[in-house]
Amino acid sequence: MGALLGVVALAAAIVVGLRLLERRAAERAQPGRRPRQAIAIADYGEIDLAIRLQACACGGRYQLRGEGPGRTPELRVANLECRRCGRETAMYFDVSGVLH
Repeated sequence: MGALLGVVALAAAIVVGLRLLERRAAERAQPGRRPRQAIAIADYGEIDLAIRLQACACGGRYQLRGEGPGRTPELRVANLECRRCGRETAMYFDVSGVLH
């Protein structure tokens, strides 16, 4: 009986782990989640709008924790934290089209 419970627990852990990996992969595929997927903007105000439109996997909304230059001059990175679960993430923006 104990061996059966062990197998069931292992199977449940594998299913939970696979779901987590799928969720993280879907989040990384969203625009702006990686430098090469940076969201092109024409005005810096669009960064705030893009952040407001994002939702965490838990359903919470993100709060801007900081913003700064990315790895290259045309990139800007916004560091975000979920207001509900506290998860941190980053969004990348292509600022090469911003008019000065």
